[in-house]
Amino acid sequence: MCQKHWPAYHISRNKDSSNTDSHSCISLRTTWHCIHKVTRGCAGSLEYYTEKSRVKSQMELYKCPFEGDIYNTTNAIQRPPAHPPDPECIYNGKGAYKHCGLFGDPHLRTFDHKCQTCKIEGAWPLVNNKHLIVMVTNKRVGLDSSATATSLLTVMIKRNDKCGSTNVITYVTHERSLPNAFDGGATHYGPGKEIELKEKQRNKIKCNLIQRKTRQTEYFVRLSVSSNLKAEKK
Repeated sequence: MCQKHWPAYHISRNKDSSNTDSHSCISLRTTWHCIHKVTRGCAGSLEYYTEKSRVKSQMELYKCPFEGDIYNTTNAIQRPPAHPPDPECIYNGKGAYKHCGLFGDPHLRTFDHKCQTCKIEGAWPLVNNKHLIVMVTNKRVGLDSSATATSLLTVMIKRNDKCGSTNVITYVTHERSLPNAFDGGATHYGPGKEIELKEKQRNKIKCNLIQRKTRQTEYFVRLSVSSNLKAEKK
């Protein structure tokens, strides 16, 4: 990914550049040009699109033109190569998908393809294994109704000092909301991004999780809202 600050102040002059550009604008514009150069290689990366949006917002905030002087990045300080990741953290097993669906009051289809229906308020665990916990919170859909609906989904990835984090990693979704990052703002954890939010669509986010030479697991968190939700609440 492009560096945010360029230590080499050698300016590559463009034809219509302004001599009054501040160093802040030149740094932002240099980063913006670099981001566009790596678009093809970063397609599908949530971190890439987050950084692209952040730089664009900063340029608009400070009224920096998109065309103008940029720093000569060939003179930028090169970082030393990173240490190779631990073999336990890059193990890639054979993939197999299982589906667990939750909808309605709630109606639950388990990983064993069993269907359950119940009315429940408050928080309860949907998944709880040695790697993560998925907590579901239900609330009543109306004051005069005993029916419930899921209002909150919390994913807690357990501590893994070698391949993840020394603390529990938390991702929380609310009604009509799928955040772009874990709680705390990070989009990945681990020396080789073993735990990473890979991509986001309108109502789905994908989390890649590799855990200690057991298997590679991808978790998809999907949030679907009825088009008649407002009418139903009334």
